[in-house]
Amino acid sequence: MKLLFGLALSVLANSNVMAAAQAPDFTVTTEMSAGHIQVVATPPPGHHINVKAPMELEDLTRKKHIPASATNEKRTTFKLSGLEPRELTVRLFLCDDANKYCERHEVHLKWDGKAAAPEASAAPAPNKTPHAQNAGAPGPAKPGKSENGFTFNDPKAALAQAAANNQPLLIDFFGIWCPPCNMLDEEVFSKPAFKKAAANFVKLKLDADAPVSWELKAKYRVSGYPTVILATSDGEEISRVVGYRPLPEFLASVSDAWQQRSQTYVQLREKADAGDAKASAKVGLIHLQRMEYELAQKYLEKSADHREQLYDARIGVLEAGLDKEKLTQVLIEAVREFPDTVESIDRRMKLADLYEAAREIEKQKVQLGAVILTANLLALEPEKLVGHDALPADLLSVAAGATEKFGTPEQARMAWKRSAAEYRAQLARQGKAKAATERGYNIELAYCLWKSGDVAAAETLYQRLELKYPREFTFYYGHARMNLELKKLVPARELAARAFEYSYGDNRLRAGQLLAQAYVAEGNKKEGLEVVRKTLASTTLPEDKGIRTHRYVQKLKDLEASLSQGL
Repeated sequence: MKLLFGLALSVLANSNVMAAAQAPDFTVTTEMSAGHIQVVATPPPGHHINVKAPMELEDLTRKKHIPASATNEKRTTFKLSGLEPRELTVRLFLCDDANKYCERHEVHLKWDGKAAAPEASAAPAPNKTPHAQNAGAPGPAKPGKSENGFTFNDPKAALAQAAANNQPLLIDFFGIWCPPCNMLDEEVFSKPAFKKAAANFVKLKLDADAPVSWELKAKYRVSGYPTVILATSDGEEISRVVGYRPLPEFLASVSDAWQQRSQTYVQLREKADAGDAKASAKVGLIHLQRMEYELAQKYLEKSADHREQLYDARIGVLEAGLDKEKLTQVLIEAVREFPDTVESIDRRMKLADLYEAAREIEKQKVQLGAVILTANLLALEPEKLVGHDALPADLLSVAAGATEKFGTPEQARMAWKRSAAEYRAQLARQGKAKAATERGYNIELAYCLWKSGDVAAAETLYQRLELKYPREFTFYYGHARMNLELKKLVPARELAARAFEYSYGDNRLRAGQLLAQAYVAEGNKKEGLEVVRKTLASTTLPEDKGIRTHRYVQKLKDLEASLSQGL
């Protein structure tokens, strides 16, 4: 027997999609069923609940996200445990029965724990414009301390502390959307061994999408994430780690930096300029990681032990120019001398792209075949991956991507399945509880599941992560990309709108481009152009044109020019 109690509640309607077609408020009631309190959402007349879109009950008191226990288009139920008073938020999408629009709605509730209706809290005015900056959306983390001892987004405080206490610096440039960045957080920075090894460092985390990171990104020439800079107390770079490294490797880098904390880059370069071959190699490698290829080439030419890295410097110099013929020749020389290293995979992919552009398809296939073979073989020998930003699952993903170009669709799906299986195995090592909401590997796993053809599993994983991280753009973005490629245009646009709503900085530029593309795919070119223009209008560019913000803005400007034609 159910005891129905509760009244209709006022709702915070937060439209993400069609501001001109706002749905009426939906109704929330509470029920007692089998000793449990249930919160029940029902749509207004002429509307239905989008059962494919994200939905959740957020228990703000217990800090839990509760998925729907049952749902259909006319009723969604969330089950509560316990009877203590609490604050709740219900989130779901409402669509009109003609399926002309779909909107995200929220209801904020205060419940006293008794058999009475929750009391709706005062709600701010709805966001009527789907492209406006959502005032409630999260931005980069506020300055402060993290649980792992890092200072968040406060470079002035960290630099001052390092200088005052004569402590070296450990600076992590990260992106919330970046799988290896999340892996560093979850598998390195959270571990007691790291905390012990880095105890004497001032540790700073900088969100690479936030303007607060621009000055130091420019100083250290950071171009990819994660990049961890190890520096002296006055900010002179000692060394860096680019990409993910397992805990033992990362700790070795920290230990080396501690031993070299009194040796500045300037001193090292002076030794190199005086003819010290070892110093020349170190300086050259620093410039190679900073993508300063001419300087890298200058110093690596003095070291006989770094021929492979010298090739990368030469390739970088040539890529900046227009001599495709010379670039092709150097790439051929590099893969001939170093045919089966981790780095050879990237060089072969570059060669394949050059051959594709030149319409030399058979030569392209040869390089892609070598990529597939080398990546699969190296994935079987993890000991060869030490010191590289690559795990077996990553290499299998590269092989799968090459198979998409080189093989049949079925071969590509099988390759993506192998990669997904390896990511699942990596997750299993984390333990069942952690694996369910771990970020880094799950981002990669969802993509591999999608590409393998297991769309239902990818959908389930994306939705689980969206419930865990409901105010973050990351998972909505990947989910929207999947739906857009699969031509599921309405959910693609809805998810892209959520990604855009919760984005900021550089990831807002990416989300704006995706939302515009979703509108265009639906035939709404004008709305797509509006998204692009509003995104560009809200963007502030860093002075340093080497920061990737400029590249994202240029892509949006190119899209704007394309969409403007004929309007």
